[in-house]
Amino acid sequence: MRKIEWQDREKKLAKGAAKLLYPTRCPICGEIAQGICMDCGVQLKVVRQPYCYQCGKPVDSPEQEYCPDCLKGHHSYTQGCAMLLYEGKVKEAIHKIKYNNKREYLETFAELLARYGENKIALWQPEVLIPIPMYPKKQKVRGYNQAEILAKLLGEYWKLPVDTDILRKRKDTGAQKELDRTERRRNLQEAFVAESDRQYERVLLVDDVYTTGSTVDAAASALRACGIYEIFFTAICIGHGDMVY
Repeated sequence: MRKIEWQDREKKLAKGAAKLLYPTRCPICGEIAQGICMDCGVQLKVVRQPYCYQCGKPVDSPEQEYCPDCLKGHHSYTQGCAMLLYEGKVKEAIHKIKYNNKREYLETFAELLARYGENKIALWQPEVLIPIPMYPKKQKVRGYNQAEILAKLLGEYWKLPVDTDILRKRKDTGAQKELDRTERRRNLQEAFVAESDRQYERVLLVDDVYTTGSTVDAAASALRACGIYEIFFTAICIGHGDMVY
């Protein structure tokens, strides 16, 4: 027990030293700050009620149970939520995480998402967090999978294990931002495969952005084929309405 406590203390000291040498910056404006600075914080569009019962996208009124996206078709997952609308400076911050190696921004977003989603976690009670995997060659070029980093950070906050082995992406789907909803779903058919010796009952998929739901649906379909039927998701950002980003 003492050894574990000492290791935790060492980790905290190492993190503290790193912050002195490399001060944290606001992921929205890039200025030195502890997390998101006050000026940027008031500009964030946090997803609040009313929102879609299934995917968590904002809806127009409390009487509207589902968003137009979820009314259009069946999802393979059970339910999900995301914290911020995917637009403006937030969209730019996510782009920097993915393509400018600003992985440190994930620490701020993970802390905020952990607090934002804690009630959902208590309700859903997932056994494990599963990050949306990248195609191996693409991950090798980037050097990391932002969803995996996010999942591990959230796992620390929620005291939940992270399984990076059960779900694998076996097809290079390329960039999807230029594709419409139908093309995205077609492109992601059989893109993921799930294999596990352990049988989970309730899992939580983790990704940085949820737009049309095509990626989460494809991953959830693979997990269902593996015998898992209670599949939830969480993400930093979500697209508004039925727009495709």
